[in-house]
Amino acid sequence: MDWVTFLPPLAYLISLLLVAYALRDQNRSDSDYFLAGRKIRSVPAILSVVANETSVATVMIFPAAGFKSDYVLLWLV
Repeated sequence: MDWVTFLPPLAYLISLLLVAYALRDQNRSDSDYFLAGRKIRSVPAILSVVANETSVATVMIFPAAGFKSDYVLLWLV
């Protein structure tokens, strides 16, 4: 394989680490991170749940359904 193939994922991972390092805050606790400081409203919470369910469907369900149906599902996209 060519090294250029690994360049975009590597750049993404490095940028992800740099952003996480730049945005870190030493005064926050684990409950602030995992529970959003218990300040998140209902609409952003619902959007977060829908986004997570959609990403799971994209990664797990659609490829399996596409392989099973000879890529007929691709036309729906």
